[in-house]
Amino acid sequence: MVDNVSHSQVRQDAHGEFFRKIAEQGHYRGRSVPTDTRQGLYTATADGRLLVSVNSTQTGRIQRLLNDAMRIWRKTSAAERSPNFKQAIVSDPRYSNTPPEGGLFLRSMTRDLPRDAKAKPTDLAANNVDHVWIKREEMLAMVPDAPKVGQLVPMPKVVAERLVRFHMVDTVRGETSPFNEDDIKVVSVGLKVMKVTAESIKFVVYGRSSTDKSATQRTNPYSGFKITKNMGTDLVWSGAVVFDRKQNQFSRFDLLATGERWGASLYNFREKDLSPAPIGFAFQVIENIADAPTPPHFHAYYN
Repeated sequence: MVDNVSHSQVRQDAHGEFFRKIAEQGHYRGRSVPTDTRQGLYTATADGRLLVSVNSTQTGRIQRLLNDAMRIWRKTSAAERSPNFKQAIVSDPRYSNTPPEGGLFLRSMTRDLPRDAKAKPTDLAANNVDHVWIKREEMLAMVPDAPKVGQLVPMPKVVAERLVRFHMVDTVRGETSPFNEDDIKVVSVGLKVMKVTAESIKFVVYGRSSTDKSATQRTNPYSGFKITKNMGTDLVWSGAVVFDRKQNQFSRFDLLATGERWGASLYNFREKDLSPAPIGFAFQVIENIADAPTPPHFHAYYN
């Protein structure tokens, strides 16, 4: 399973207790310096006994971990593999993982875009993915009751700012922080009605957003890198959107935001790449939420 370690380390429920039980047997057990993170890959029995763990993105190390875990797993008892859970689970309300009923769910991808030939080369293969959750009432606020071709529909402020603050952030190479409300300098985004039939409404997306986060002066405890420059984005939005009037749901939501990013956060590995450079953010509909149940990375900050 995929989990958000930042949440699981602190959530006060059985989920958090189970994760901490496993993590405190693993590679960072008991550690508080340079940080108290328990990030990594863990293999464990269903009753919480650690098999093997590691914090790595190297495929060779991960393959060895999985092979070692399987060797240990084959020696475990049936009771360890299938414990009998009788206690009802009450979740920490701060970290609800329940998707909004009838909402709009998007898959996002973030990646660097080609730079000027004179600039330093970049690894265009690097990318990161996330999910976006939009409540049903927020989604329907983008659909006019009596649509007309050429009509402009502003994207609801809560939706536009959610995308800017939590999903148009530079995670291409690593972890980053979200933007605060006052980091948003411009967000002017909408949908233009292009075609209306009894079955659907077709839109194009237009607009622009800009952010600028003041330098925090914080220092990375591992590398010593200090944040002395602002971090931000300047993006142009475009896209094609289709609302299915029969299903009362978006069947297509292809959104693209491209432009420049600059600066760095503590853990996104941009300390040598601070100048403005091209970046892109792409979003598409997730047709079946069961295919992508992992909550958005910054879901706890949505509201």
